[in-house]
Amino acid sequence: MQEAGAIGAAQTPEALASAFFSLNLGYLVSRFALGPVRGWTTDQDVDAITALFLAACGAPAEPPVPE
Repeated sequence: MQEAGAIGAAQTPEALASAFFSLNLGYLVSRFALGPVRGWTTDQDVDAITALFLAACGAPAEPPVPE
């Protein structure tokens, strides 16, 4: 993905894998253990997590897609 320009070259694959795991694990713990009654919106949550991860990868930000 770095070679194709989809993500930036500033991070190592190991750092990106760790960030991906941590971000998703934190979400799952928050959603199912710490705040299950928050009113989670799966599609919006997925979009937000994806945008955060892509920003950490150095990918250009894309505008949100309206539902």
